[in-house]
Amino acid sequence: MVPSKTVRSYLQREIYGLEFELSAEIITHYSRLVLMIAAGDGVVSEAEWAYAEGRAMAIGIPQAALEELRGFDYKGANLAEEAAAYRDASGSRGAYAFLYDAIKVASVDGYAAGEQAAVRRVANILGIPLSTVESIEHLIQTEDALRELRLSVLYPQRTVFHRKSS
Repeated sequence: MVPSKTVRSYLQREIYGLEFELSAEIITHYSRLVLMIAAGDGVVSEAEWAYAEGRAMAIGIPQAALEELRGFDYKGANLAEEAAAYRDASGSRGAYAFLYDAIKVASVDGYAAGEQAAVRRVANILGIPLSTVESIEHLIQTEDALRELRLSVLYPQRTVFHRKSS
């Protein structure tokens, strides 16, 4: 199910502070690079796939692009070449937000040393300083902690809305 333009616009503004449309070329390189970073620990886990797909659809990446991505050989692809292709397609526009998304996906099942190394390699190619990478990582850790706090305050006990498996 593809979210409506209203939902996409809301989520884009909520996450990134603006609304945007991405070209097919940027979507391709962005999506591939996110997967390659998430595979920095050797594999893209099912949790990472699910999160990446949900986030991508929520911000307006077409289902067809995601289906094409399922066939991408992220293990055999060259990280530096893909990062350079993304940089060339998008310039500096959105590079920090891209890195934020990639770290969010990679950290769904824990943020492994290999994923961190991949993030730093890509950041270097995109011209993002290490201090900014570390700030983005800290931001995500803080957001995760705030989410846990919010949930514990709003739902101190299970409700009828919680799934039996969670």
